[in-house]
Amino acid sequence: MKHKLKKLQVVLLATMIVIIAAICIGITSLMYTIKQDAVPKNTKGFMIQQMEEQMTSFVQVYDEEYQNQVHEKIQTLKQSYQYDLLNPLLIANPYQTVTNGLYMYFETDKRYQVEYVISVDGYNDFRQIVPADTEDNCDKIHEFLMVGLIMSEKNHITIKLLDEQDQVVDTVSFEYNCPKAIGPYNVNKIKVTKGESLTPVSQGLYA
Repeated sequence: MKHKLKKLQVVLLATMIVIIAAICIGITSLMYTIKQDAVPKNTKGFMIQQMEEQMTSFVQVYDEEYQNQVHEKIQTLKQSYQYDLLNPLLIANPYQTVTNGLYMYFETDKRYQVEYVISVDGYNDFRQIVPADTEDNCDKIHEFLMVGLIMSEKNHITIKLLDEQDQVVDTVSFEYNCPKAIGPYNVNKIKVTKGESLTPVSQGLYA
């Protein structure tokens, strides 16, 4: 009887260890850390920060706890340094939901609009005015996710500051090697096979 009881205690202890380990692994998989790319992406020495570990499942990526951890980490980073146009905060696909997305944050001493231009050999340039929550679209705080980057290609990115008269007052440029998509969706161009409209697609996101 004592032998059976001791054996049962060992089994229960082993089960508890497995459960605790599983919980720890689950928590670890949701931990969010980012690292700086070891190689500057342009002559100005811009650093593209990246995820320390890629998530292994889309279920984890869209988990609310994980997304909240990402958000809190970004808020901490924003407060850790006085980012400006020459030293912006750049994070590649921080929420792991847009492979060809690049997060950018910086502040300016005066109110400006922001425009970015993405240039890649073999593709039309993509231009985008960053929307601001103001009537004239000018602000001192600039936070946005760039879209229109070409996957698996070297993207030349130009950031422009425009005043209230839409005049360019400052410009910086850097390069970013956008990674390929996770899965079978590494497609940068889509050909139209059906349809009667001859109106060209706006924004240059499609060919």
